[in-house]
Amino acid sequence: MNINEQFWNYFADDASTSLSDSEMKAWSYDGAKFQQHNCLNYLNNKNTICSIVRNDAPELEKLGIQYRKEKLPFSSLNLVYHEDVSSRKLDIFRNYWALKLASQTNTRDVPFTMVHMAISLDGKISTLSGDSKWIGNDQNLDHAHRLRAILDGILVGAGTVQADSPSLNVRRVSGKSPARFILSNKSECFERLKKLSDVDTYLVRHEKFATRDTPGAFDDVIIYTGEDKKSQVKSILRGIRAKGVKSLLIEGGPATVSTFLEAEAVDVLQLHHTPLLLGSGKNMIELPTIDTIKEGKHLKHCFYTQMGNAIMSTSTLC
Repeated sequence: MNINEQFWNYFADDASTSLSDSEMKAWSYDGAKFQQHNCLNYLNNKNTICSIVRNDAPELEKLGIQYRKEKLPFSSLNLVYHEDVSSRKLDIFRNYWALKLASQTNTRDVPFTMVHMAISLDGKISTLSGDSKWIGNDQNLDHAHRLRAILDGILVGAGTVQADSPSLNVRRVSGKSPARFILSNKSECFERLKKLSDVDTYLVRHEKFATRDTPGAFDDVIIYTGEDKKSQVKSILRGIRAKGVKSLLIEGGPATVSTFLEAEAVDVLQLHHTPLLLGSGKNMIELPTIDTIKEGKHLKHCFYTQMGNAIMSTSTLC
């Protein structure tokens, strides 16, 4: 069984049910199995290939010289790995294992949030007419479906529904499809939202636009409150968390992503940078005008993954 099969079988068997245990300091992989630990003494075992370690593990500064450490953009997690581990395995640990742990160990009253978008090198997510299929390559499509299989929920705006007629489920990999959340205050036209019998679908709407009836495409309506973007997004996330969703993938469109970024409600920003120039088109985000570089949203703890002919960046916001 290769590392991919081991990894997905581990989570498919729901072996991570105790990940929220506050005593757990680390999770390791020794080449044959995944384990959980409340201390880092296991790193003395040279068979350990890779570990995800919480920041508050005191032994983190006492690693042997054969191990490397890097801070990850997933909550307060670090990647510790043996110097001989292959880059292919490291990509799996960085991109999926750490994300799953950050999701499962979330104890906040709002979901862990992640934005994933495919963009051209000049920052466009589609042409002006809305054509975007496909800016990302096949590897990115597979990756996006892995994210859906790992995270509990997925959120898009009404514009994405109208433009793409999405299913928002898991099709290209094995795994459970996420709950679907459609953010829309005014639109009543959801014929292009593909119905799924095995996935809960929610309309997310401000109280000013709420109606008593639930539109036929949805299982329920989440009503949020607030007068400014920050309080509205906080209310949205609390409403989603109340549905049992610990982690949320935000796939777009640009207005929705911009709203969450402006409200400082994005934990991880992941961008698939395609070797393509559009010259015109819809920008990835539109944020308020700034005067100085210092006012920009700086990223930290970045890592980069080769995705076929493209590069994917993963980071958190300062």
